[in-house]
Amino acid sequence: MAVAADIPPVRITGADLKYSGDARAGLATASFTPNPEDTTSAFVTITYPAGAHENVSMMDMSAMGRPSGWRMIIGTDVSPSSGPSPALVT
Repeated sequence: MAVAADIPPVRITGADLKYSGDARAGLATASFTPNPEDTTSAFVTITYPAGAHENVSMMDMSAMGRPSGWRMIIGTDVSPSSGPSPALVT
């Protein structure tokens, strides 16, 4: 949590860090693709030295009312928003 924005609070598990061993094996590369529907987000493909690929996304914190700064989205929201029940199809 020391490096994660607390909007919303998230839980980071080993599943979120599954390529950490590959990351230590050498130089990784990243390809950034702007999201054509949202200028405050981008898609990122990380290629690790052993050939593993990971697709993640990044968000400009200005979308959350914070100063502009890009952060990788990681973890699972620990307090998902509640809303109305889904509509029933009959």
